[in-house]
Amino acid sequence: MKNLIPFLSLLFLLGCNSKVKTPQEKKKTVEPVDKIEYPQIINIGKDFKNSKELRLSEIADDIEYIKLEKTPESLVGGGNPGWYVTSEYIFVYSQNKLLQFDRLGKFIKQFGRNGRGPGEFQSMKGMVADESKNILYVIANFKHVVLMYDLITGEFLGNFPVNDYLGAAIMNRPIQMLGKDTFIVLTHPFAKFKPDYSIFEIIDNKGNVLNKRKSSLFSFQADKNVRRIPNGNNQIWFFNNQFRFYEGLNDTVYNFKDFKLEPVYIFDLGKYKGPFEEMTTKFFKEIPGYILLVSFWETQKYLLFGFLYNGKSQRGFYDKTEGKFYRLTPAEDIQEGIINDIDGGLSFWPSHSVEHSDREWIYWFDAIELKQKLTEEYLGISEAKYLGKKENLKRFMKGLLVDDNPIIFEVKLKE
Repeated sequence: MKNLIPFLSLLFLLGCNSKVKTPQEKKKTVEPVDKIEYPQIINIGKDFKNSKELRLSEIADDIEYIKLEKTPESLVGGGNPGWYVTSEYIFVYSQNKLLQFDRLGKFIKQFGRNGRGPGEFQSMKGMVADESKNILYVIANFKHVVLMYDLITGEFLGNFPVNDYLGAAIMNRPIQMLGKDTFIVLTHPFAKFKPDYSIFEIIDNKGNVLNKRKSSLFSFQADKNVRRIPNGNNQIWFFNNQFRFYEGLNDTVYNFKDFKLEPVYIFDLGKYKGPFEEMTTKFFKEIPGYILLVSFWETQKYLLFGFLYNGKSQRGFYDKTEGKFYRLTPAEDIQEGIINDIDGGLSFWPSHSVEHSDREWIYWFDAIELKQKLTEEYLGISEAKYLGKKENLKRFMKGLLVDDNPIIFEVKLKE
């Protein structure tokens, strides 16, 4: 903990729009992954017309399908459940219930109850597990507290206070463990445009705020007569045993490890970069011609990300070895994404990753939707490098019922 303060102080010294010289612009040849120099300039403005397919076998060794056990106590409803996956467990928040399954999909138990009493919550914003101490931390909505539960028994262990900086919606990966009893918590975009707005806060397991980082873009008092739209989300992800951080509408992805913060990717959007006033006073579907980056996923060779352009959701990736950006060519099937040529299943685009892992990506489907899309006809003509895996998938689909619990797609990335 004593080494945390120098690291936190450094966060304040780096502007969100730092311009860093890089030798990358001089490179035209393909570089080995272990020889790549950082920071990398991602010149979307120049490369925007580039497009390419991406096959799952290029980045992954395998894909597995996990059917969550269906019992009267473990029903997962429709809508948009909140998912969280660790090395040992799958958690899902659905229909006011927080359910725990093992990694094979077997139901274990429910945490807490829907209500306002001790250990109860009416809704939640996010969760994180400390498997070394067998504690699950749940950020409750409306209560301004983090609830603590025993991972093994489900017993309520107490709570500690937090600032109400996350807003009232579940976020993907809103809280991460930095170290022992230390967390970084991302701020919900609805909290923008206030003088005290922080991109994130770092807290301990007593609720003490160890430090926070203000935004050079959004930490100001907005004019009440000007409608402000909170376009762009903050995101933190795990890669190569370190954390990456991106602030919505910024041009830089940062890496921090060993209490140092460094830019690793700088986006040059060129003519596709929208003016700040326009990007924060209009809904994005009202802003043609500009790009809004929205989500990031990373492998050894690629930085993948989603973006909004001309009111539509699109996907692209940056090849670190070539130094080029490509828009992802839509697959022929209904599900746009990375072409699943491993077993011939649906194209894939991650929605979650396993906690503190950069080798496992997660996606999910409702059973009825998967049955409608992954048909016998589809599997009869789809591309697959491993025919044995395709046969396994066919058998899995034959045993799947339309009213089963959701199916987890687990992608095992290459080393």
